[in-house]
Amino acid sequence: MRAEFQKSLETCDEAVLILEPGPGLHIVDLSEVYAQATLIERSAVAGELIFDVFPDNPADPTADGVSNLYASLRRAAETGQADAMAVQRYDVRGPDGVFVEKFWSPINTPVFDEGGHLAYIVHRVQDVTGRMRPHSLSAERPAASLAG
Repeated sequence: MRAEFQKSLETCDEAVLILEPGPGLHIVDLSEVYAQATLIERSAVAGELIFDVFPDNPADPTADGVSNLYASLRRAAETGQADAMAVQRYDVRGPDGVFVEKFWSPINTPVFDEGGHLAYIVHRVQDVTGRMRPHSLSAERPAASLAG
């Protein structure tokens, strides 16, 4: 089953991360689209713990990405059903170590083996940052003149 995932991720045009559901939630593999969206090197994270690779932003005291994602992954594992999360702010660490503000629309889907046992959890996200950031109209165009 793992080989099938890895082969399909090679050509995947979506942001997808495959997790082992055991303690620590180890990263099995991910699509290149996911790697680019989250500012990581795909080859560097296989086998790592998801929350070591993607911790909460320590500069944001309100960061709740880790706890919200963990709760969703747990629901998917316990219910055997996909769990769609509300849009979630979950900043990612850039290559320079500085966190970048990101917003995601995630869904977590359990995958079972032939025996009906939970084998993996597929974490699929859509980067919706561009739709969530407020746009300043005053910075984009000059104020209208009232003089006629």
